[in-house]
Amino acid sequence: IIFFLNMGFAGFIVAAVSARFVFSAISIEGKSFWVIKISPIHPKKFLWEKFWISFFPLVILSELLIFLSIYFLKIDMIMSTISVATIFIFSICLTSMGVGFGAIFPKFDADNTAEIATSYGGIMYMIFSVVYIGISLILIAGPVHMYYTNKMIRTGINMRYIIISGIIFLIIQLLAFYLPLKLGEKSLKNLEI
Repeated sequence: IIFFLNMGFAGFIVAAVSARFVFSAISIEGKSFWVIKISPIHPKKFLWEKFWISFFPLVILSELLIFLSIYFLKIDMIMSTISVATIFIFSICLTSMGVGFGAIFPKFDADNTAEIATSYGGIMYMIFSVVYIGISLILIAGPVHMYYTNKMIRTGINMRYIIISGIIFLIIQLLAFYLPLKLGEKSLKNLEI
């Protein structure tokens, strides 16, 4: 239960920060986006630059949050490793989703950046982020629960279940990373200024 609360809380904070800063990264260009549109920079390269600029601060924040949680909750080594790895993956995918959704739902006419995060696209991004975090945590929680149950009362470990959960988890991470950037690139290519 502590794992769910810790990771869910951390994931939601990372998603909220990402909605405010990463999602709005494309729209911040504002009315001057036409300069980027007519420049020789390919939309894919533009999105990747936005991704890397956003990823490093987000991953530092998320890992700091997890390390503080591990320290204060006194979580064991296995759960600590899983938490650190999971929040790293969340940071990658939430950055990708933020940049991708920002490109799909740009709001160049916003008066301030807070308006961008509360737009239709920002709300869609938050909904998808929360669903993504929830599904990912459910897929991790099953094998983790099985491991600790076996450790306490020797029930045995169902390796087939762990492998299937792991494969589904990896597929969801790849989709969450790849699809938003691809759709965002397509959206920027077709964007009329």
